[in-house]
Amino acid sequence: MGSVVIAGCGYVGTRLGEILTKEGHQVSGIRRSENSLPPSFRLIQADLTDPSSLKTIDLSFDLAVYCAAADARTELAYDHAYVVGLQNFLTALKEISPNIRRVVFASSTGVYGQDDGGWVDEESDTKPESFTGKKVLEGESVLLDSGLPGIVVRFGGIYGPGRTRLIAAVREGRVALTESPAFTNRIHREDCARSVSHLLKIKNPRTIYNGVDSLACDRNEVHAWLAVQLGVQLEKEPVPSVRPPSGKRCRNERLIASGFKFVYPSFREGYTEVISNRNKG
Repeated sequence: MGSVVIAGCGYVGTRLGEILTKEGHQVSGIRRSENSLPPSFRLIQADLTDPSSLKTIDLSFDLAVYCAAADARTELAYDHAYVVGLQNFLTALKEISPNIRRVVFASSTGVYGQDDGGWVDEESDTKPESFTGKKVLEGESVLLDSGLPGIVVRFGGIYGPGRTRLIAAVREGRVALTESPAFTNRIHREDCARSVSHLLKIKNPRTIYNGVDSLACDRNEVHAWLAVQLGVQLEKEPVPSVRPPSGKRCRNERLIASGFKFVYPSFREGYTEVISNRNKG
């Protein structure tokens, strides 16, 4: 048991905190707003981009998680979320928690620049072309060069309760099946949070893990499966064209080898629950 601070306590961080509190950990969540957290959490209202606001933290921590997200898809927003905010957070940790045992950074598979449908693992080249991938990769370096005991988890697309945009798009016929495969990687929020909890505790962890489920697949497969579940018929792209495969397929063997077991090993199990909960609502 220990004291854990979660910086950027939002969609994933809140669920992570719930898991940790049930295990007996004391959880503090950092947010800019006064939005309430579960009663078992301690709210720390602070702006990660403002070093002075972090000086109000009067606790020391055994474990830390950084899972802040950009509030806009701009280079400045990504720099604030993944570089500046992280630098400030780590500086504060060194002052208040010099004996911190582990820091986990929620990164993204976007740090891989591969776009040919091939397989990548944690040893693959990271040469992203987009500013989003570049800024997240810069954040990885901030942690790994900090001297703190850090772990990076590169998450795929996170879905789960309340995130029904793709379901709505399929239901409304706003997606079409394409001639050429485009590979995608996903992870359900529950497995996302559980994997971080797992990595906070295991002995002798590796430095980098891919946080994706066990079925990297063509998005056509996802769309077609969802269409069947929703009882709709998808059209094919109006002007079919055969292009080379795109996207990438991320391996998760390292995470599984560490002892982690998925609740939702593929999109099928995860979206079955999301659809069921949506229908109940």
